[in-house]
Amino acid sequence: MGTAIGATRLLFIGLLLAATTVDAKRGDEDVGLSLADTTTHADFQAQRAAIDEALAEPEQYSEMSRSSRSSLQASLDAIAARLEASGSLAAMSDAERDALAADAEDVNEMLETARHDSRIVCTREATMGSNRTRRVCLTVAQRRRQSEGAQRLRED
Repeated sequence: MGTAIGATRLLFIGLLLAATTVDAKRGDEDVGLSLADTTTHADFQAQRAAIDEALAEPEQYSEMSRSSRSSLQASLDAIAARLEASGSLAAMSDAERDALAADAEDVNEMLETARHDSRIVCTREATMGSNRTRRVCLTVAQRRRQSEGAQRLRED
């Protein structure tokens, strides 16, 4: 009987660790462009595919506007055209590399901002006329819009 309890505990701990690992990995995927001197057009296309896949997920980039998405795609198209014309980053002139680095920085900044704004934050708020609280979950961007709207009302 002692070994059965020990085995059950061990199984429970194993399941708990597995669940914790899965939960920790969820939403931690950090996509962006990483351009090295050896980056080729094919390397870039693989990174772009990962970005497009992440953008297709409804939650991680939910607060990215259509204009930001089109601007992001335009920057990715420009990088792809430059890399396709030269073959690799190493074959480019210094001016072309600088322009490509600036485009890549813009892409990474847009992705980081959109991911940050799409993060969901939950708080417990008191219900009017009651001692009970309720859980309210909003994205960072939604909270910012509410705050700005309240500030505008106060100023008027």
